[in-house]
Amino acid sequence: MKASPCNLDLNHISSVEFHPDNLPALPGLTPRHVNYLAGRIAAHFKSKLPLDIQSTGADFYLKSDIYDTFIKSSIRDAVEKKATCRKFWRRLL
Repeated sequence: MKASPCNLDLNHISSVEFHPDNLPALPGLTPRHVNYLAGRIAAHFKSKLPLDIQSTGADFYLKSDIYDTFIKSSIRDAVEKKATCRKFWRRLL
């Protein structure tokens, strides 16, 4: 079996606290790592509600610490829904 370039052991990491500063490099992620990280990122934002959503005229945005991502929408609630959605993060990663 081919060794993964990412040093995440998914079986023993569930109790570890999530820190956006310590994310692995994107090119080294396997599909399994992407699925796991997407769930962890969504849970991270769910635990931080209410989010610090900013407004620029007609648009709302959230600057996340996750790979310097901006989540933007013309609807404020959509920004929150995206930030807490595992599917959104899985597609983004």
